[in-house]
Amino acid sequence: MNSATIQRVSGYIGLVLFICTIITSGAMVSGDRQRANYSMEDTGDKQQRENVAMACLVAAIPILLVWGFLKYY
Repeated sequence: MNSATIQRVSGYIGLVLFICTIITSGAMVSGDRQRANYSMEDTGDKQQRENVAMACLVAAIPILLVWGFLKYY
């Protein structure tokens, strides 16, 4: 595999993981929706959702660093 292919694949994987982080964290909803979700959600569900969001973010960071390194060096 050449570096262009690795760069493209790592970029796509990092982007998908970053989008999963945004979706599972609830960052793209309005304040009214966040308050409604917070009041309806029990602590176990909230903790699980936050764990999934954090795991996706932790997985996305090194992959995006590899993408950036291959793109600019």
